[in-house]
This record gives sequence, C-alpha cells and structure tokens, in this order.
Amino acid sequence: MQSKRRAMQWRRKAAENGHPDSCLHLADQMYGDHSYAREVGHVGEAAGVATSARVTDGHDIPPDVMTGVLHWLREGGHNPFDVLRRLRK
Repeated sequence: MQSKRRAMQWRRKAAENGHPDSCLHLADQMYGDHSYAREVGHVGEAAGVATSARVTDGHDIPPDVMTGVLHWLREGGHNPFDVLRRLRK
C-alpha cells in the first residue's frame, strides 16, 4: 500500500505541473474507491470547483471526492462530462 501511495504522490506532482495523463489517472483512481488516491488527490474547497447536479447526477461518490475528480479533470484539460460518463460504466 505504501508503494501505491508513493506512486500516487508522484502522479499528483506531475498533475500539478499540468501533465494531462497524470490528471486523468489521478481523477480515475479517485473516482474508483482507492483510498490512497483519494487521500493524495484531495483538493478541498480551496480549489473552487463547482459541482452541479448536471455533472454529478448518477455518480455515487462523496461530494468532496467529486470536487477532486472534477478539479483534476479540468486541470488536465479533459471534458468532465465525457470522462465521467466513461467512468460511471
């Protein structure tokens, strides 16, 4: 588990530097029920990401996790609607 957390920390560093694939991977791992990813990828309310019912409908993940997922998708230049539709399947 420590190695997964460490790998996710490196993934977040890459995401913070705007690497699109790292942003997508981090969001994907957060969306799945991976505690290490949710810990490392957490952004809090300071990220200023608005979550609307239109985006979150049909997704059964906690609001704070959805905030992080949306943050990383947007940071990577990904369309949240398209990605969330794929993740929900």
